[in-house]
Amino acid sequence: MRMHVSGFIAVAALVIAIAGSPGCGRKQEVVRIGAILPLSGEGADLGNQYLHGMTLAIEELNAGSGGAAYELVVDDGSDVSRAGESFSRQLMNAKVAAVVTAGDAAALGAGPRAEREFVPLFANCDHPFVITMFRDVFRNSPATMQLAKRTFAFIAGSLKAKNVALLYSDDPPGKLVAQAMKNEIPASGLALAASEPFDASGADPKSSAIALLSQKPEAIFVYGRGASAARALAAVRRLGYGGPICVSRELISPSVIATAPAAFEGCYAAVPGLELARPLPLAERYKTRFNAEPTPNVLVAYDAVMIVAKADRARRHGETSLVNALKTIGDHNGAAGAYSYAEREWLPPVYMTRIQGGVPVPIR
Repeated sequence: MRMHVSGFIAVAALVIAIAGSPGCGRKQEVVRIGAILPLSGEGADLGNQYLHGMTLAIEELNAGSGGAAYELVVDDGSDVSRAGESFSRQLMNAKVAAVVTAGDAAALGAGPRAEREFVPLFANCDHPFVITMFRDVFRNSPATMQLAKRTFAFIAGSLKAKNVALLYSDDPPGKLVAQAMKNEIPASGLALAASEPFDASGADPKSSAIALLSQKPEAIFVYGRGASAARALAAVRRLGYGGPICVSRELISPSVIATAPAAFEGCYAAVPGLELARPLPLAERYKTRFNAEPTPNVLVAYDAVMIVAKADRARRHGETSLVNALKTIGDHNGAAGAYSYAEREWLPPVYMTRIQGGVPVPIR
């Protein structure tokens, strides 16, 4: 079931507060966590999944005994400009202690101001460089390049290929990721056989596929989103390529696979372990609260809030800043499983899968 959030969030922050009553008249400290999410346009589904996961975490924190009360301050971050304005408003009006974003636009829009104000930002997006662009940026969802590195290691190690070709979308995200992949491929022991863009707007990708295959690659990596990338993959298959094809995580959603099921069959993809977990934690509580099945994004959003709260408790105990506490609390056992901490990132296990019958199946 698709969930919707009312449009007023785009122009005014929504504060979700479920703060238990302070005991004995003592005023309870309120810790506000910002959420800048794509709540309109193409990314609204992702934004709502994050909103619901964060809401569950806030409710759980405030149902516990003692400590601070937590509030969630929500704004739209559907594009870079709007995300920047939203974050400025959250800082001035709500005095948020930390902020969680979803999607590249929200992270890039909020990042500069977060950097200036020393406010920790959870930038859960696919941008390959956002974690290095800002000093106080954190993440608990693997980026495209982390999954790509695992894929290249698999191509070189398990598939025994000597080279790989890139077929990528010609939009800004595709070009950015392709450049990062070109830099990473040699570190995996592979040679770059060819690199060809395809039209992200949906034009016939046949010429790109022909140019790619003329270099006789031993393996192919297809990066892109939606139907245009599925068409590029199908074009490679129609031209008779029989070698291994790896696809990006963004392509293995059921709706995309359904557009070209024969082309996807047998393709490889690296995915976070949480995407393979069934049944998902929080399922019953989520279904009761939102009348829908939880997605992996729900768990990532829930865990982001819990990590912030864990650090908030640690910084009180150690009398340090929230940023420093986040950098020192280490691994986290969350709803999505066991996260390993490494340099401002909490990462779940990553598995290689093979698409069989339209779904990714772990390779044992």
